Amino acid sequence: RMDRPQNIDEIVTPEQFKRDEANKERNVPLLKDLYRYLISECATRWKAIGNQLGLSPGKLDIIEQNCHYKIESCCYEMLKKWLQVDTTASWEKLYTAINLSTLPNSASTPLTKGDDAISLLSEKVQVLNLRKRNIVDEEIWPPFQPKHFTPLLLMHYKYHSLKRTIAMTELTQKGNIDDLASITQNCPTSLEVPKDKKLEEALKASKTTKELIEILAPLEKGDCSSFILIKGAPGIGKSVLLKEIAHKWSMKELLQNFKLVLLVCLRDPEVQQAESFGDLLKLFCKRDERAPKMAHDCSSFLHDSGGKDLALLLDGFDEFPDDLRKVSLIADILARDVLPDCGIVLSSRPHATESFQSNATLIVDILGFTEDERKHYIEQALEKDSQNFKELTLYLDNHSHISSLCFVPFNMVVLLYLYTEGVSLPKNSTEMYNHFICHTMCRYLTRSGNTLMNTSITNLNDLPEPCNMIIKQLSELSLWALNHNKLIFSYDEIKKACPDIERIPGALNGFGLMQVVKHVNASLTGKTMTFNFLHLSIQEFLAAHHIANLPSDKELQILEVNFHIPNFLNVFAIYVALTKGQTSAFTQFLYDKSGSVSFRFVTILTRSLYLYWCFYEAGDMKKCEDLAKANLYVHKKLNIYNMLPSELECLTLFLTTSPHKVWLELRLTYIQDYGLWILHRGLSKANVDITIKELWLVRCNLTSSVSNLISDIAICCRVKKLVLDFNDAVGENEQLYSMLTHPSTEVEALSMYDTDLSSKAAGYLFAALTQNSVLKTLGIGCNNITDEACPAIADALKQNNTLLRLWIRFNPISVKAAELILQALQSNDTLEWLKLPEYSNDIKESIRAKMVTINRARKGRGSQAKLFVDFDGREDLCTYWK
Repeated sequence: RMDRPQNIDEIVTPEQFKRDEANKERNVPLLKDLYRYLISECATRWKAIGNQLGLSPGKLDIIEQNCHYKIESCCYEMLKKWLQVDTTASWEKLYTAINLSTLPNSASTPLTKGDDAISLLSEKVQVLNLRKRNIVDEEIWPPFQPKHFTPLLLMHYKYHSLKRTIAMTELTQKGNIDDLASITQNCPTSLEVPKDKKLEEALKASKTTKELIEILAPLEKGDCSSFILIKGAPGIGKSVLLKEIAHKWSMKELLQNFKLVLLVCLRDPEVQQAESFGDLLKLFCKRDERAPKMAHDCSSFLHDSGGKDLALLLDGFDEFPDDLRKVSLIADILARDVLPDCGIVLSSRPHATESFQSNATLIVDILGFTEDERKHYIEQALEKDSQNFKELTLYLDNHSHISSLCFVPFNMVVLLYLYTEGVSLPKNSTEMYNHFICHTMCRYLTRSGNTLMNTSITNLNDLPEPCNMIIKQLSELSLWALNHNKLIFSYDEIKKACPDIERIPGALNGFGLMQVVKHVNASLTGKTMTFNFLHLSIQEFLAAHHIANLPSDKELQILEVNFHIPNFLNVFAIYVALTKGQTSAFTQFLYDKSGSVSFRFVTILTRSLYLYWCFYEAGDMKKCEDLAKANLYVHKKLNIYNMLPSELECLTLFLTTSPHKVWLELRLTYIQDYGLWILHRGLSKANVDITIKELWLVRCNLTSSVSNLISDIAICCRVKKLVLDFNDAVGENEQLYSMLTHPSTEVEALSMYDTDLSSKAAGYLFAALTQNSVLKTLGIGCNNITDEACPAIADALKQNNTLLRLWIRFNPISVKAAELILQALQSNDTLEWLKLPEYSNDIKESIRAKMVTINRARKGRGSQAKLFVDFDGREDLCTYWK
């Protein structure tokens, strides 16, 4: 029988129950207490408890149906029904029913191997998942937190076309068109499509979604060994998303083909120290005296099956120490050396995901709040106060930089908290975090009965002692930790950094800026504590605060070493904003002997963009203007490779806040879909006239889900040359070609080399071309365009009178289809250059003869344009730009 919990009388005493019995509404206050206890201890066995309380199975089935099989609702309604029908209801009755319901977590339940051990552990994990799901305890974290929040997700399946491209190249050179067609038809463009319609839609193409079942489609359809990679910026909702997945599994709503789903926090020191999978399992059943045997039996069972009944939700790989990424239990699981058949969902910030992208079944970028979601969240938090809602939305409309930051849920939560607390709204992100940190400290000390600080303090340098001393020590610790990529601190590390921290009331958790996590070891023999800042941005702010208060020589040394490191971008932006860029060390670092900005910042674009961001945060628009002039003079062509999201934020800020008209050529690589979302958001809020003469998005891993964004950028920035080469499936979305039919389009050249363009997508393209009078050059070589698209190509060539160059080589187009295109050119007087696939010499001669006939007919009609048909020559991707 289950031992009575020590805190049971704190929930409700028998005396309190008797007092409530005298009240007709006794079940209202009591029900909440009983429900809270039942949910936290034994929710998954609510039916068995209901039977022991005298409720018939028929009544329990009706409750289950009315509650749509949701465990939390079923528990509540079962207790409510019991209190209504049982006039002798008492706390002791419920306690007895719990003990007699033969719960799996009863200490008297015999522990067996195999499936029974898995079921027992599964029950315990489900109870853990059904508890409060906020990332930070509400007592520590007062802002309104979104409930059941699923952020906007951008998903795309990885499909590698390298082998297909090589095979196509070889076959087209030999003229084996039939063989080539068979290869492209048999080559899958997605995973095997399941019967379920919802999952089928999820597997069709890259897309944005808010449905968890869609991003979990590979696991739901039975491919239990799938690897799903989830990435996103700090504070965007990665941990919340994994908690929601774990919760829905516990509620029997997702991943029911897995017997066990474990949410593993990779920043947890005990997870990092686990040497075997059994050690990891012990962490989920610490308070059970049978934990060692249970973990051993489950581990043995899962190892024997290869882990096919297990799904692991691994949260925060970027917070996993570098040395353990190569040698550790987690490293072995990710390498498939341990539990090779288990399902894996891994979350991380983008900078730590490069090694996994080629192995992932599905990659999901978290985009954060949509515009509508953000408004809905503000309405919820302000309790539908229309006046306050209008005031805050107007503020966001007038502060585009703050508005762009607030697509990240954490930043929106902070801003809204400041607004509801009556704190003055910030002009930049530095002010936002500064106000938040100071107000959080004041609030915490006030709640603790400490009057060391008053709410008027808005600067960390104005803190009274001993608060000032503790914050200085924590600031120094923050900088050291960022240099060593450390986010979790042990109790000994905190004590070493801040020797007097325990002597000051409320200081142990940094006056509310840190979260303290208590860990009980698996053997229940001891406890440990770890500390982490509530958010990375707080740690970065304190690090910047420390740099700003260093002696000049040490300040200069840190600037020289760390200023150009991408992970320190936010730190130095805050540092410059705090100091206004006026310290002697920064002046020495920034300017040359003539007093001008050092040429090293202007000639290296990423450094220049960093500096622009820093000056903008400091509110020094004069320096921003000078830097913008220098940048636009030196960098008329911006060539950027493998850009991080933070660097792209800098670029977007530069393009949208430059005091001058921007006219440039922009060449980006490896920015991925999420990067394009950032660029699009920034450009859509631009206050100046931006003209991007050439936009190159080559090898950016772009997919069809961002096609509409590409089209929008091309129109609003008056792009004349658009290059989308080597982006799988980017052209499959019909929305991409809306830029060709838009009345304001200026796109004169479009290249889509090796983008897996299908015949259907080519139909969209050439249908748009019939309504276009601007495009002059089109390159669609090395794609999957077959004879099916040739009627649309022929029809477009008959109607279009502006296209001069068409490049369609390395496509499985038969001779018959090529002749159809040539026939259409008999009524076309403008096309000057056509590059067709490789054919045999006899066929080439036949096509050249038809070319001569077409040119004679043109001359007879008075046309000066001569058609040239090419089959071979240099395979230079830029040939068609000439």
